[in-house]
Amino acid sequence: SSVYAVYGSSRIPQWYDAVVYRSWYEQCIPQCMSSVYAVYRKQCIRRCTEAVVFNAEYGKQLYQRRVRGLRLQHFEMIRLTLLAVLIGSAASALVIDNNSFILYNKYYYKSKLVQFGTGHENDLGTTDGDVDSNQVWIFDPHPTQTGCYYIENEKYGWRIADRFGDLIIYNGNYFDDQLFKLIPHGDNYYEIKSCRHTVDSLAKFDNRDKGVGFKARREHEDQHWKFVPRHTGAVRTETVFHYDNRQGSYPITKSYEVTKGLIRSSSSSVRNLITLTLSLEASVEYMAVSATVAAEFHTEIETTTTHSTESSWSKTESISFTIPAGKNYKVMQHVVSFSSPVPG
Repeated sequence: SSVYAVYGSSRIPQWYDAVVYRSWYEQCIPQCMSSVYAVYRKQCIRRCTEAVVFNAEYGKQLYQRRVRGLRLQHFEMIRLTLLAVLIGSAASALVIDNNSFILYNKYYYKSKLVQFGTGHENDLGTTDGDVDSNQVWIFDPHPTQTGCYYIENEKYGWRIADRFGDLIIYNGNYFDDQLFKLIPHGDNYYEIKSCRHTVDSLAKFDNRDKGVGFKARREHEDQHWKFVPRHTGAVRTETVFHYDNRQGSYPITKSYEVTKGLIRSSSSSVRNLITLTLSLEASVEYMAVSATVAAEFHTEIETTTTHSTESSWSKTESISFTIPAGKNYKVMQHVVSFSSPVPG
């Protein structure tokens, strides 16, 4: 209804409003209100609505330029084409909630935020060494303080805190001094500011490993951190099989093996199945795919990782296909390859 209200007063033909509302209702509601999208419903509705509005605006501009002969079916074709492109490109925004990141300082560009161990609350700093799980940070959104996150180390489970200007790492009860908000600075760089002590920003003072703390002064590049996702995904479409029966007079049945699930290339054990699942799902949101394809991958990841043993994460089964006479038959499968700089 919000889409309809925006364009209800525009000086455009009556059919235009109906198309906008119908587009929103028929596309966004089925895509986003299913149980698959329980976690991502708000993001899905926002993304889909933006797509419909964008294409509606495009259609309005065409009309206002007095392009003659633009029939309804032509507008529908333009709208659907742009929608596919827009939904794909909208997924490029970095997904923060429940995602895992390696944090690189912008000024000291080789330095990554790290928890050295659990021996002391000051076991926090940076390292220029190889990437490991103690450099991976999970951003857990607060349920009521919108935009504020607990920042938890993936390996140890301790959280960053701002204790009256002192940077510490903590594993006790949850307090507001452990909440931080992110100020974007482009190219996936963010300033990490305390939600409790609002003038404090996480910074790297010098090139020492322990030269990290909070600064309450004007902005500088040593207060900017590049968020590199724990996992990134690249999607492709593979041909399961292709059979041309256009010259045939009878249907032909063929059987092919299809693999579904999740296959790991690493032989090391999974340290934390929950964070792995959340990171993979977040990387799907970051990929340039449609909402429908994203939903397919979310479902597959959730279904697969509910199994306790990794050997049951994938299965190969034989499927029979019947190719009718006179048909050129092709079966495609969506495949995504996840990669990570972190071993395991």
